[in-house]
Amino acid sequence: MYDVLDIANYLIFKANNDGKRINNLKLQKILYYIYSFNLRDKIFDSSPEKWRLGPVFPEVYHTFKNYGSNDILEVSDKIDFEKFEVISFEKQILKQILERQDIASKIDNIYCRLIDLDVFDIVDKTHEEEMWLSMRERINNGEKHLIYSDEELNNFFDNKNINDYFEVVHE
Repeated sequence: MYDVLDIANYLIFKANNDGKRINNLKLQKILYYIYSFNLRDKIFDSSPEKWRLGPVFPEVYHTFKNYGSNDILEVSDKIDFEKFEVISFEKQILKQILERQDIASKIDNIYCRLIDLDVFDIVDKTHEEEMWLSMRERINNGEKHLIYSDEELNNFFDNKNINDYFEVVHE
């Protein structure tokens, strides 16, 4: 299992190499759908929170918030505080992800489906989901730390696939 920031960096690296645009909002939504459609084979170790603009992984948000709504242009290296060293995404983590073709293909499938969509179409989709709708009032009143549970995500996304789920938005 990967750290959510590793997968975020992979998506940023991929988008920049593909000439695609990715900002923090779109990154959050792609991470959410990677997480939700792969609950049985968890790819990363963090749960999303319910925010006004849909699901957010706070660690990733805070790492890239300095970009505002602009495109994220660089991956973020990590620091191993036990070894007091910088872990280079491109030299270490990218290689690990690409070596796991089963994981990379699951990530790439969702990335390819969502990267060219308008981010607010994706936000609207998350706002139609019962897990967010049931908490809308609390979210809009500013309540923090409302976590999407794996159980509610699994109940909602079980037997769905990303291509069918975004068919209407994509057309």
